[in-house]
Amino acid sequence: MDKPNLQMEKLTEEKTDKVSELELELVRVRLELNSEKKLREAAERNADDLRFAMRMLTSGENSRPQQVPQSAGSTQINQYLSES
Repeated sequence: MDKPNLQMEKLTEEKTDKVSELELELVRVRLELNSEKKLREAAERNADDLRFAMRMLTSGENSRPQQVPQSAGSTQINQYLSES
């Protein structure tokens, strides 16, 4: 082979290597973006759950369940549970 053909092959190979590197970088960035998206969605769900829990805690007259004495009979326990 003559010298210009060797140079052309080398340039083509370098360009192919660069394209491969860029494709790999694109895949890596897409995976990272997908992971960040999933983390953000999970954080939003957690925030929703926390807001719901806070509303439950702050709503109503009894924010804490009352304790039933251990000596209470099953009638008192059932009555307590039905009031809650």
